[in-house]
Amino acid sequence: MGRLGRLPSGKGQITLEYIFLAALSLVLISLSLTALLKIREAGDKSYKIELFRLSALDIYNMGEEACAMGSGNSFQMNARENVEIRMDGGQAVFSNPGLGVLIKKDSTCEFLSADIATNSTIRISNENGKIKSG
Repeated sequence: MGRLGRLPSGKGQITLEYIFLAALSLVLISLSLTALLKIREAGDKSYKIELFRLSALDIYNMGEEACAMGSGNSFQMNARENVEIRMDGGQAVFSNPGLGVLIKKDSTCEFLSADIATNSTIRISNENGKIKSG
């Protein structure tokens, strides 16, 4: 009767070791996946910030060029990321609150406030010395 409750010697130890190794492997895999997801999210945000920066600088440069060329001149461009435009004194402020970034640039002409959506085609024009975007 004492024989029924016992495992053959050593087999229970080997099974327990395999279960421990499998559990440890699953923990390490889940930690690796979590780290990879955080790296990807950071990369995606950096990419969007760069798209914002490029869009904001394109708007600024085209606005300054339209300003220099005089009233009635305009340019067309594609905004790659959301850009909000406003003036702060003599500086044009380009921001994207969703990304938490902003760029301030000294401006010859006044930029009128605007909200520009991602992947939208916009016209940047000089209207009596004020730069209109949208």
